[in-house]
Amino acid sequence: MVMVVFAFFFLPETRDRTLEEIHEMFEAKLPARQFKGHVCAGVQSMAAAAFGKDLGKEEHEIIELEVDVPAPGNKPQENGRSSPA
Repeated sequence: MVMVVFAFFFLPETRDRTLEEIHEMFEAKLPARQFKGHVCAGVQSMAAAAFGKDLGKEEHEIIELEVDVPAPGNKPQENGRSSPA
């Protein structure tokens, strides 16, 4: 029972964390209960440098598609174009 209480209060959650993130949190002397929600600044800046952009800004790319839809009553030909019936 004592070990369960010790583990709950003193062992941090390290699931889904890299070794670099865990190292950074231990170096910052972060309490075990704050590990789960902590955002590591060093790892985020390294990722931004690797991708060559600022991860704090969201960028959206607009893609336009052209689609040929046959009109009702038209049969598609083999080349993908529609022709009157």
